[in-house]
Amino acid sequence: MTPAALKWTKRVLSIAKIEERRDFQLRVNGTSPQHVTRLLREMQAGQKLPAVKVALVDGGHFLVDGFHRLEAHKRNQEQHIEALVAHMDLKQALQEARLANTGHGKPLSRADRNAIWEAHVAAGDHRGPDGTLKTPRVLSAELHNILSHETIRQRLKKMGLEDELEPVKAWGPAEPDAAALAEERREEADDLVLRLGSLLAAMGDGEDRREVLEALRGVVGAIEAGEVPAALTDLPATYAAQLGIE
Repeated sequence: MTPAALKWTKRVLSIAKIEERRDFQLRVNGTSPQHVTRLLREMQAGQKLPAVKVALVDGGHFLVDGFHRLEAHKRNQEQHIEALVAHMDLKQALQEARLANTGHGKPLSRADRNAIWEAHVAAGDHRGPDGTLKTPRVLSAELHNILSHETIRQRLKKMGLEDELEPVKAWGPAEPDAAALAEERREEADDLVLRLGSLLAAMGDGEDRREVLEALRGVVGAIEAGEVPAALTDLPATYAAQLGIE
């Protein structure tokens, strides 16, 4: 059963019944106190948070999506929480938890994205039911584009799977042509621009945002001048990690 085939039922659960497994929370640093505080403030201002997701595995209730929301409810001394509940086995629950981290919520750091990718591969989910290697585009879509298909292509090559990547059709070219590679680079750049825009919007109008914007102006100026954009190293570490910059 894939996550898309799961039947979710909305229920109100006792928070005391919900179990939190560390291997279901693939964010490297776990829950962020700052993000929990923001959610708590939203609750106290009268906003209703989305329901968490819970896997019913062998009679146990395991949280698969909503670690920050659950913690905010606990800090608000709530006894119950709205949840979407579905029956599944442990493997399905692990997969649901892994993919839930990619679709919404607090932006993922580079370490988070790496951990999710590694877990995806360790679970064998980079291959289809017949054992065939999935294409980079399919894998990128499954992971909600937290990694571009070109990045995934390079990672699969490093895993020694180059021979399995998108087998060449008899009527096709032996290698992607320059135009195809340029298009992939453009798509990857567009992904980064969208991710950056989302991060900047979430930062508000504070000093950190001004520092990032100043660094970006330096990057653009260096690129336009044909120089190496060394200003990237001036980005605050937190946001550089979220953008996947070394």
